[in-house]
Amino acid sequence: MGSGSYLAGIDIGTTYTKVGIYDFSGKKVLFKKASTSIISHCRGEAEFNPNLIWKDLVQVIQ
Repeated sequence: MGSGSYLAGIDIGTTYTKVGIYDFSGKKVLFKKASTSIISHCRGEAEFNPNLIWKDLVQVIQ
């Protein structure tokens, strides 16, 4: 990425945490994703820990 202004899009979903960086013409400059951490104690049940979601986001942004 060169110098200039960019837009960042963040999507924290149930499968992936994704970050896209775009220039002002809409051209994708960078895209990264990591699996979202889900806690499941039994089938059909899912739980999200905000601290793990934050960790996932930091991992993708770096």
